[in-house]
This record gives sequence, C-alpha cells and structure tokens, in this order.
Amino acid sequence: MDYLGELFDISSWKSTIVKHPVKGGLALFGFLAISKGVCDCVRVVYKHFLRPARILQERYGNCWAVITDVSDVVGAAYAVVLGKKFNLLILHEMNSTVDQEIVMKIRQLGSKVATMAVNYGEGYGSESLKEIQGFLADKQVGLIIINQLNLVRNPALSKKSSASEKNLFFQESIIFPLLLLRYLTPMMLRRDKRGAIIAFSHQHISRTSSGLYEIMAKAFTEAFLRSLGAEYKGRLDAVHFEVGSVLGLKRVIPMPFFALAPNAAVKAQLATVGYEKKGSGHWKHCLEKYVSSKCFYL
Repeated sequence: MDYLGELFDISSWKSTIVKHPVKGGLALFGFLAISKGVCDCVRVVYKHFLRPARILQERYGNCWAVITDVSDVVGAAYAVVLGKKFNLLILHEMNSTVDQEIVMKIRQLGSKVATMAVNYGEGYGSESLKEIQGFLADKQVGLIIINQLNLVRNPALSKKSSASEKNLFFQESIIFPLLLLRYLTPMMLRRDKRGAIIAFSHQHISRTSSGLYEIMAKAFTEAFLRSLGAEYKGRLDAVHFEVGSVLGLKRVIPMPFFALAPNAAVKAQLATVGYEKKGSGHWKHCLEKYVSSKCFYL
C-alpha cells in the first residue's frame, strides 16, 4: 500500500475526518504539531550554523563605537573584537579606571581609543552626556554597546541600603544607559547613516526572587529599544542580548557545558546584529535560556 500517497491524499483526509471526527482531528493536530517542530528545528539550525554573518564594517562603515563598560570579561571582549574594526570610546565610572592592557591591545590593532569618566550622580549623568556629545561632535558613530545593563536588583543592595545608594544604582544601571541612547542615536544616524544599538544584560533568576523588578526593567528596556527602532526604521539595528541562568540548572545539565570563551560569545552576538531584535547570540546561551525556562520549577 502506498502510505506516502495516502498521507498526502486530501480526499482521504476529508473522508477520515467526516467518518471519524475525533480521530481525524487528533491526527490532523499531531501532523501540524510535528510539522511545526520540524520547521522550528530547521530555523534554529539555519540561524546558528548556516546563516551568513553580518560584516559590520560594510554595514556601518569605518566609524567609532561607544562602549559603556569594559570592567568585566564581556565588556573587554567587546572592546577587543570591535577594536579590530572600529575606533572606540570607552565610558567608565568616576571612581574606576580602564584597564590599560585593553587600551594598549586595541591600539596595537591599529584603532584609536579614548576613555571618558561618567558621573552618574549629577542629574542622571547629564553633564557627562554633554561631554560625550562634544567629543563625538565631529566623529561618525556606528555602534553603541550598552554592557551590563542590569535587569536584576544588585545583591549588594538590601533593605538597609540608603535611598541615595538605591537611587545611584538605578541611575547607573537603567536611566543613564537609556539617556545615552536617546542622546547619541540622532548623532549616530545623521547624514542618512546606518547604526546599531547593542544592549547586553545578564539576568539571573532564582526562586527567592519575586522577579517583579526584573520583569518591569526588561519590559521597559525592550519597549524603549522598539520605540527607537520604529522611530529610525530601516536605519537603526537595535538588539537586546540577554543571557539567563537558574539555580536549579545544575541538576539537569552541568554548568561547565555552557562555559564559553567571551570572545566567541561576542563574535556570535555581533554576527546576528541586523537579523534579530533580541536573543542570546551563541547557540549555547540560547540552549541555556531554553533549559532554564523548562527547569525553573524542578
């Protein structure tokens, strides 16, 4: 019997549904579910292994990239990877300095690099924003990287923390990065140029957290990026990269499985700029986030 021909025979399907509506309906539902699963698998394989990567210099030209922080391994990786293609303006806190080893490495790659301190405590960093605008007034900006966009409450902040400490953290982690985007985006897209905004955050989910702050911060940030993308449609690539983890994840898959060199993670993220509006970049991070969502209540 020709089972394949029977499978795609429309008249056979119709007669089955008419004679046995319950069985026919379940069979149709199963067929559609399997088809969707196959399509999703094909899409994931193409997205992570077959899709051509964006060539940033061709898309945005020879220009400057602004990075908000390089004090962690991800920020340092962004600086090194982008330093091969763009000049860099690195922003840092007033009470900290930029690792000179990173600065020297970027200069050895043949790119220019400048550093600027940001005072978050004075009007949400408004004075620093004016200084940044002045520095970039005669320069073409192509990318803005917001590293360590905090979507979770700082563990160092507790009920005993003063109101000024909580306010400063909120200004540093949410308000200033979004103000920076609002100030620099028109400058970046002047003269009909194309630009990109890359916001990177690390969301840690735990059973002890209510998650309300995280949900609100994430929703606000993504809505802000969507509004910018809609305002400069066709000229602005705005993407939010998020890497999540959950406490119970070790029970399912050992955490070393998700270990990834920062440079590899950054290259995977940059390869998706212009394709996606949110994601995790590397396939291991996407798998981590998927498993996290499935194993949260284990």
